[in-house]
Amino acid sequence: KLSKYLGKSSLQNQIIILDEPSTGLHPQDLKGLLIILDRLVRARATVIIVEHNLDIIRAADWIIDLGPGAGDEGGNVLYSGPLDKLLDCKDSETAKALNLDESIKPSSKQGKKKRPKKIIIRNAHIHNLKGIDVEFPKNSINVITGVSGSGKSSLVSDVIEAEAKRRFFETLSMYERQGIHEAPEVMVDEISGLGVTSHVISSRAMYSRSFNVRNTVGKATEITYHIANLLAFIGKSSCPKCGALMLKETEFICENCNNRLPLPKASQFDAASYHSACQKCHGIGTINIPRPEKLIIHPEKPLCKGAMHSPGFWPQGYLCKPFNGGYYELQALAKRYNFDPASTPWIEMTKESQEAFLYGTKEPLEIHYESRKGYKRVYSRKYNGFFHGWVNEWDIGGTYTDILPCEACNGAKIRPEFLAITLDGYNIHQLSELPFVDLFKIIENIALNHETPDIIHNSYRKILERLKFLIKTGLGYVHSNRIAASLSAGEAQRVRLAGVLGSGLTSLTIVLDEPSRGLHPSELESLLEALVELRDIGNTILMVEHDMLLINSADYILDLGPKAGVEGGKIVAQGTPSDIKKLNTITADWLNGKKKFNFTKRKKTPKKWLKIYGARENNLKGETIEIPHGLLVGLCGVSGSGKST
Repeated sequence: KLSKYLGKSSLQNQIIILDEPSTGLHPQDLKGLLIILDRLVRARATVIIVEHNLDIIRAADWIIDLGPGAGDEGGNVLYSGPLDKLLDCKDSETAKALNLDESIKPSSKQGKKKRPKKIIIRNAHIHNLKGIDVEFPKNSINVITGVSGSGKSSLVSDVIEAEAKRRFFETLSMYERQGIHEAPEVMVDEISGLGVTSHVISSRAMYSRSFNVRNTVGKATEITYHIANLLAFIGKSSCPKCGALMLKETEFICENCNNRLPLPKASQFDAASYHSACQKCHGIGTINIPRPEKLIIHPEKPLCKGAMHSPGFWPQGYLCKPFNGGYYELQALAKRYNFDPASTPWIEMTKESQEAFLYGTKEPLEIHYESRKGYKRVYSRKYNGFFHGWVNEWDIGGTYTDILPCEACNGAKIRPEFLAITLDGYNIHQLSELPFVDLFKIIENIALNHETPDIIHNSYRKILERLKFLIKTGLGYVHSNRIAASLSAGEAQRVRLAGVLGSGLTSLTIVLDEPSRGLHPSELESLLEALVELRDIGNTILMVEHDMLLINSADYILDLGPKAGVEGGKIVAQGTPSDIKKLNTITADWLNGKKKFNFTKRKKTPKKWLKIYGARENNLKGETIEIPHGLLVGLCGVSGSGKST
């Protein structure tokens, strides 16, 4: 911002005001800032700076010092003049700081910084929390439990997670923080020892909100990116022309037909890259075949009176209600082909007008547009039709189209020259379609030597670490190409947890919200092993949990209650599982086995059944499923067996 003034020969009568320009600058950068300020003054500008940095204060020609204190004790001009006389001002805190700074010499010995042993929270009083004080031991598995509504989520989400976000935002520059909505101050007196925090969300909705809806499990765990690294550096290529194995030198060379191909980059195994995406399906892997019969479900009715299948506002609301762009396009189309969208039944429209509505026109339409505020304009634009203009590839669920594998790439999403590069005979698409159990065996058998770059050794280790965790926690059946948004809540959380475990990072505070959610009882042991591994490499686990196995395996338990709402928010008990079991609390009774579920058996014969025939979504095998009416029906099975589907 200052650079625009530097080219001017004279800045006389110009006043430039700066508010703490040293903020965020390294001491080395201050020298450059002072040079610029000096050039501005030489150009006869008046530069006024609000500043606390002592080096900039020393460089000033004139200093105005306010004080002596803050608030009601401030507002007085203590000194106005050059630097040398300011140092003699006894009432000035600035003078004291300048004099003290001169007398302090850097210590030659630096003491070892002690790491905090606890996460300390003082007077947390948000929502129904009653000003609680908590101390979680670090490098431990800590469980926050209690009845529903006792304040667990308030403590974890609105205190711990909110403070972690606030601290992260403080590390960003002011420019980066401009577009971020920062939450208000956390309602707590003190939080210390928190460290770098990772919140592992237990919701599949995160993949459709935070990520692209086409995001895959392989990308979410970064396995796909590391496999691409291996393919780029140690992959073998078959000639796309003759199929012979190519020599790898500075480029791929086919000795059989003399075909030459450049060596690939890791980024070119990603369908999101324009340079490698299949040219026909644009990296989606499927093509949408228009099916007019899915759109026009009542051909005896007009377009705007129920002819179209319209699950929501779109398409009927968009095409048939004024002040929407589609409404004016349809009116222009109707005028040209002489039909009324509100009164002409679909079957009475001419074949030409039907084709134009569905697939577009060759000649542009004259569209008379009007906004809600009365603004009118006339413009000419080509109408591409319902399927080519509005639907295209976004119809992911096949509401109006049939979704078929792309003929050019057979669903692999990338071009043939990149599919020709393989690891152990498998290309990137085939590797991504393998269940993690089988993928692990293939990657494990790849031999690397001392000449292989360190980056490839690193990718190799990362793949194996993440796959081990995913298999251990019961996700060995999932493959890298699985759409992340199709995961259940429990699966989604373990995928995120795999990213944390596979990163190899230590000294993290990992926050989990009911990691047992979505897990079959037989898989809890594997999850616990993973959490213990995270703890043993130096991380701190904070998790909200109700499962007795995980609670009993914790190093430290915080029990909130005693009840929900206004009667909750207090610390009922805290300590090790053995400490909790000695107390007279609800959680202690469940841990001791004093309380158990009492089941009532119903002797009721169902008279009606809900029958589902041939369900084949995801991993369902098309069997007939019968669900009785009027009963409590349990749908169970191990994680990934098809329950959520």
